[in-house]
Amino acid sequence: MSEKRKFSKKDIIKNIAIVFLAVMLVLTFFSNTIMNFSLPEVNAQYVSSGTINEKIRGTGIAEANNTYEVNISETRTIKSVNIKSGSTVKAGQSLFTLEDTESEELKTAQDSLDTMELEYQKALLNDVLPDYTSDNLSIQNAREDLQKAIQQRDSLSSSGNSGIDDIKNRITSLQNEIKTLTSNQENLQGAVTAIDSEEYSSAYLSSYNDLISANLAVTSASDALENAKNNQLRYEPSENDTGSAELQTSYTAKQREIELLKLEIERLKEDLSSKGDSDTETERLITDKEYSLKYAEEDLKNLENQLNAAVDRESKLADAKNAVSDAETNLSKAKSDLRNKASEIKSSISSQLISVADDISDRNSKLEAAQAELENAQNSSTAVMTWDEANENVKSAQRALNELLVAFAKTQKDDKLANALADLDIEAQAEKIKKQEETVEKLKKQSSETDILSKVDGVVTQINCVAGEKTSADTPMAVIQVTDKGYSVSFSVSNELSKKVKIGQEAEITNLYDGNASAVLQSIKPDPDNSKQKLLVFSVTGDISANQSLNISAGGKSAKYDMVVPKSAVKEDKDGKFILIVQAKSSPLGNRYKAYKVNVEVLASDDTSAAVSGSISGNEFVITASDTPIESGMQVRLAEE
Repeated sequence: MSEKRKFSKKDIIKNIAIVFLAVMLVLTFFSNTIMNFSLPEVNAQYVSSGTINEKIRGTGIAEANNTYEVNISETRTIKSVNIKSGSTVKAGQSLFTLEDTESEELKTAQDSLDTMELEYQKALLNDVLPDYTSDNLSIQNAREDLQKAIQQRDSLSSSGNSGIDDIKNRITSLQNEIKTLTSNQENLQGAVTAIDSEEYSSAYLSSYNDLISANLAVTSASDALENAKNNQLRYEPSENDTGSAELQTSYTAKQREIELLKLEIERLKEDLSSKGDSDTETERLITDKEYSLKYAEEDLKNLENQLNAAVDRESKLADAKNAVSDAETNLSKAKSDLRNKASEIKSSISSQLISVADDISDRNSKLEAAQAELENAQNSSTAVMTWDEANENVKSAQRALNELLVAFAKTQKDDKLANALADLDIEAQAEKIKKQEETVEKLKKQSSETDILSKVDGVVTQINCVAGEKTSADTPMAVIQVTDKGYSVSFSVSNELSKKVKIGQEAEITNLYDGNASAVLQSIKPDPDNSKQKLLVFSVTGDISANQSLNISAGGKSAKYDMVVPKSAVKEDKDGKFILIVQAKSSPLGNRYKAYKVNVEVLASDDTSAAVSGSISGNEFVITASDTPIESGMQVRLAEE
């Protein structure tokens, strides 16, 4: 009985072990199955040989090579817009309808024409021949006076009474002296009057250089003072300006605030360090204080800039005030110097006036005595004009006649020149009126036209106005792409691809099935939106229309390569291009797959494939796609499992 019981225990233990192993196998299977489903799923294929056709493909919009801007030269009100953006128009088609009113340019031109015609009529009325009647009468009288003087001289002998002649000569000399002294006296009195009225620029003071210099010094000092005051106004503070003292107080307060924040941060960090463990509240306080410190330091920098600006402004204001003070001092000194110089010169002139008055009085006394002497001499002898006196009268009459003839000749010459200039002005005015009339007629004709017609065939790409607005000569009303001048299509490619085509190379338009069109590469230029790209511009001719989308294929040569992978398998990072390959490792529960990075060089590529070279043999299993990003060393599962 005991042996039977002992055998049963062994069976039980055996059964338990079997069950345990079975459970472990089931759990292991399910755990591996669950793990596999949690791994990234990848698609992969083997490296193969193949042919690469390096064609460059792109899509662009056909744009006309030439554009036509619709403009009018006058300001008119738009009644209606007869086109829409994108519309196809023909030459002669109505684009805009204008209000049937005169343009502002026509009104202005008509007013200008009326003014020109009025000025022209005034010039015609003023264009009269000069009247020389008065001049001819004066010349005739002078000739008669000369003839009489000659007759009187010829009737006398060359001898005469020398005593009376001497007296007359003495009288003439005294009269000339009195005239000269009187003129000098008037000039001196004019100089005194100019000084009293402070008219230092008067002609009476033109010979007093010291006084003129003193007056110029006053003017210069006054100008300097005005400039200094204007300069001071530049630096006077406005209501919104803050003084340097107030800013210095704010700056000092902000420095103290920063010092306190730094101390608080240091204290909080010491507390946090002493605690050893993480303290979220203390760390949050430190962060808040550091942000406050950052903002306070920014405020301090702004206050520093404001303080420097205020100090600089106040310094410049102080300098400007000093300059004003100096200028006022200089002006006061210049005025004082001017007054002193004027007083000095006036005193000298007063002394001269006394001397001149004495000389005039002396000459008048002598003149009265000479005149009395002449009267006595004439009464005591026969008063007969001498030949010398008569000859002098002839000379005087001849000079008078010559002066009149010279003056008359100059007048005639001046009048002739003035008439010629007046005639030229009248001709110029007539020519201006003619041109203005042509302008008015042109504007009238334009104002009568209410339809703006297209001059070209094309497609409307831009409309810049609406009904009710006024036109402007500076702004095109609309822009039309001219369709009969050809089209251009452009698209952007990488700098590397741009090296595989050449200017002048023909290209294929791949999405035209019914039309006949051709494309030629016209230019390669930098892409303004991407410095790493180039813009390929193609000239397109044929059966296409503006704004049509065209697919273009250009360049490229076919070549066979030993190792070709799908283009989607090639990745790029900071080290260059690479592929990810799958390597399998056997295990009791099946194969395990891992992804590994292999650096490669892309020899050529087309739309779907790339020829590569690198540390690969050609038998690698290359990852072409994955449901999540893959990194080297990651375990993956294949999509077909």
